[in-house]
Amino acid sequence: MSIKYRVCWPAWIPSFFFAWIMFYPGFLEAQGGPLTAAEEFPRWSVNGSAYYQFQSDLDRGGNFSVKRFSINGRWSHPVNSSLSLGAGLRYAYDGYSFSDKPGFSGRAPWGDIHMPDLSLAAFYRTESDWRFLAAATGGYSGESGAEPGDSIIYGGILSASKKIGPDLTLGLGAGIYRRFEETTFFPLIFVKWKISDQWTVGNALQAGPTGPAGLELVYRPGEDWGFGLGGAYRSVRFRLDRNGAVPNGIGSEKSIPVWLRASRRLTKEINLDLYGGLLLGGELSIEDRSGRELSTDDYRTTPFLALTFSWRI
Repeated sequence: MSIKYRVCWPAWIPSFFFAWIMFYPGFLEAQGGPLTAAEEFPRWSVNGSAYYQFQSDLDRGGNFSVKRFSINGRWSHPVNSSLSLGAGLRYAYDGYSFSDKPGFSGRAPWGDIHMPDLSLAAFYRTESDWRFLAAATGGYSGESGAEPGDSIIYGGILSASKKIGPDLTLGLGAGIYRRFEETTFFPLIFVKWKISDQWTVGNALQAGPTGPAGLELVYRPGEDWGFGLGGAYRSVRFRLDRNGAVPNGIGSEKSIPVWLRASRRLTKEINLDLYGGLLLGGELSIEDRSGRELSTDDYRTTPFLALTFSWRI
């Protein structure tokens, strides 16, 4: 069995590029992730999303599209004024639809992907405004028909952030995740910057197995509306059907999503978000069950739309 270690440099380079310019469920949130050290949870929260990735041409022929859905429940409990503990349970579904003659040897490489996972986190804040996070995630990531025992992913994040002033929090951290025959490491940059009463910059996503937290520039003209421009790097990896085109192999999708967001606060607890954007630098790949690459195919820049809701108590 071969074991691959990968430092995920592309994961932080796009984030640094957008910056210093909690979304996307589905693909952006797929394979989950705990809170960042710069973010505080309500006691209970529920998030859901529906996402459509439009048809995109593969360089080697054929095309594909994706429908994604996810639901995510989170709970946190303050042990005392400094320490909080949290847990999250999530299920995500990715439904891939390939043309009759895709570039992967003329066969559809995979179909329906299921990704349930569980996250546990400890959050500690000091009197000097330091915040520390330790979080772990474990779950399943596999196509329908994949061997359950071969479809487990797990890992964790450690981070520290410091409130520099009333309007600025900065932090650093690292994530390491085991996804089948590959161990992925990536550095993390956390930022929460209130530029003015209407403009802010902050992390756009939840750091986790799919990559770091991304960044988003947000404009809020009032209490009930918000508009954002963001970007990140995402990588999804899953075990394939034991009776499929590559029995018990490994599939993956990588891209750099950029988006515009419009948000509406319906009540104090409920928000709706509409996203429209593009997936840049998209790539699909297949490996055998031991992690040896068999085929890779790039896909063209692709638009996507997503609708999300959040309910916080």
